[in-house]
Amino acid sequence: MSISEGRYRGFLENPELAESAKKGTPCIKATARIADPVAGDSNNSRIEWEGWLTEGTAERTIQSMIYAGCTFPAKPGETEPNLDDFAGCGSREVELQIEIEGYTPEPSDTNPNPRTTKRPRVAFVNRVGESRATKQIDANQKKMIVKNFGGLIAKVRAAAGAKPGDASFDSKAIEAEGERKRLY
Repeated sequence: MSISEGRYRGFLENPELAESAKKGTPCIKATARIADPVAGDSNNSRIEWEGWLTEGTAERTIQSMIYAGCTFPAKPGETEPNLDDFAGCGSREVELQIEIEGYTPEPSDTNPNPRTTKRPRVAFVNRVGESRATKQIDANQKKMIVKNFGGLIAKVRAAAGAKPGDASFDSKAIEAEGERKRLY
């Protein structure tokens, strides 16, 4: 079964320190298990995840591991967290952002002209319910939004041909009106 692009609920399992085969870039490699697809058909599918440990990415990789429940407990007699101890990883559900990427294997004697294929990859590991673009707002903020933009509903409905007080309207008419305004 193929994993589609999108956001999925899941868990990180079996983490280990590793490095890239080509450049030797250190990473934390784990298996991302999709447990509850938000939008897709991949219940309990698995996909490898690499969280890179470079100057620009290490902090986000460790943050992703903490979201997954990793505690990095200190070694006995030490106070510093231990990057090699992934205790707790997989104890918390995370949101897995899956993207589809093109992949071309290295040419070899047996495959001198490899073809590019599409494959899913875990782009981000986030806390469940945490979107990178939105955040929760309080009641006063909601009131302000309603005050500033609620009046647009009548205008949009009128453009769609809805009569005052009519709760139903033609959504295709709204799309056509938006397309007409975009063109002119």
